[in-house]
Amino acid sequence: VMAPVGHSTLVFPGDFLVLSREPGILPAYYTTGEDARYVEVPRLASNDDRSGTILILDKWLGVIDELKYDEKMHHPLLSNTTGISLERLSYDMPSWDLSNWHSASFMEGSATPGRKNSHQPGEVPAIQEVYVEPQVFSPDQDGIRDICHIHYQFDYPGKIINARIFDSKGRLISIIAENRLAGMKGFISWDGTDLGGRRARTGIYLILVQVFDLQGSISQYKETCVLSPGR
Repeated sequence: VMAPVGHSTLVFPGDFLVLSREPGILPAYYTTGEDARYVEVPRLASNDDRSGTILILDKWLGVIDELKYDEKMHHPLLSNTTGISLERLSYDMPSWDLSNWHSASFMEGSATPGRKNSHQPGEVPAIQEVYVEPQVFSPDQDGIRDICHIHYQFDYPGKIINARIFDSKGRLISIIAENRLAGMKGFISWDGTDLGGRRARTGIYLILVQVFDLQGSISQYKETCVLSPGR
C-alpha cells in the first residue's frame, strides 16, 4: 500500500523524520527526539506485526530502499514482541541484510522515534582487518552492550566470511556467518544465543573467523569475547 506524505519535506543527512498518522500521541508512549520533525500522514498504511514489505519510492516510483521483514528477526529470547520495534543497526549496511536488524532495547522504551537507534555498533580501528566490540557484552536488552559485533575491514571486496563461536572447552556454540559475501567494510553480530536459540552461559568464548577469496587466499582470525550476566 502506498502512503504518500502529501507535501514536500526536505530531509538532510543526520536528520530524523517521524511519519505517523497521529504524531501528537507519540510522546505519551515513547521518549522522542527533541530535534526530530514529525509529519502527519493520515493515509499511512498499517504494517502487519508478523511480516511484510516496506518500500521507499521516489516521485517516479523507483525503489530507493526496500525491507522484507518477519517477526523471526526479533531477538530469539523475546517471548512477546508486541510493541517492540525492529531497529537497523548500521546505516552503512544494506536493509536486506537480516543481521543488520535487532529488537529495540527495553531500557529505551522498546522504540526510539526521532532518536538514534538504541543499538549502534562502534567504529573499527583502521589498522585491523577483524575487530570485536564490545569484548564484554550482556544480551539483556537494556541497550548497553547487548550485542557482540565482529567488524571486518578489507582492502578489496569479494571475500567470503565464515564465523563460528566456541566455548572455553572447544564446543561449537553458534554459527553466525556461513559463506557470506563481504564488502570491503561491515560487521556480523552474535546476540549471545546458542545453536538451539537459548541464551549461552556466562563465560569466555572464542570467535573463529575464516576469510577466503576466489583467488585462493585464505586468512583465519581468532578473537575472544565475554558474555556477562548483565543486570
